[in-house]
Amino acid sequence: MKGSRQEHVSAEAPGATPQASPATRGSDKGAKGGASSVPADEDASVQTFTYDEHRYLFDVMVPGVVGALAVPVGVGMAVAGFLAPIGIIVAVVGAYTVFNTFVAKCYPRVATLSDDALVFESFGRTDTYPLADISRMPVRENGQVRSAYVRVNGGGILRGRYFVGCGDMRTPEGESGEALYQFFLATEARLDPDNIRVRARRAEARKLEGGTASAPAPIGKRRRKKKR
Repeated sequence: MKGSRQEHVSAEAPGATPQASPATRGSDKGAKGGASSVPADEDASVQTFTYDEHRYLFDVMVPGVVGALAVPVGVGMAVAGFLAPIGIIVAVVGAYTVFNTFVAKCYPRVATLSDDALVFESFGRTDTYPLADISRMPVRENGQVRSAYVRVNGGGILRGRYFVGCGDMRTPEGESGEALYQFFLATEARLDPDNIRVRARRAEARKLEGGTASAPAPIGKRRRKKKR
């Protein structure tokens, strides 16, 4: 009985050997071509953020389609001489929107952050950036909606520029994309600590901390009367 029980345990729990660290598991995945006994979603070192489906539809898909329709309309207006300057503007804006959305794929639907890589997925294309290879990451953020315009290693025309709506992204567990947003800011601060935006964020953080620490607790009218 004992022998059969041990065989059963070893067959169902191959992880009885010492468990590897998250970094080791990531390297094992790369060595085996992505095969691993630990699914990526269950690995604590991997966070996958997916854009809300309805928000992505109205924030990315609809503007992209409208931009595609605006190009021929604007060109037609310019050729016909009907409000030609406006037609040219419409065509240019439409072409820019279509290019960023469907060609450069600047609006990732899925972002995956692990111990060793940052991955963006959009319209069938996957861009993978090993963290060790990232030397620059300028970030222009909108703190109110938690969105960021990120240029990985300076960015390029066809790859490396991303508008990431962290505030509209969620993990499979329902957590917001705040961790991804903070990763962008922390990476820029680490790689370019003297950047004017980084310095401004540090100054703002010190200001908020100082204001919180120095602000006295409000004293009610009754307490003031008792003190007198």
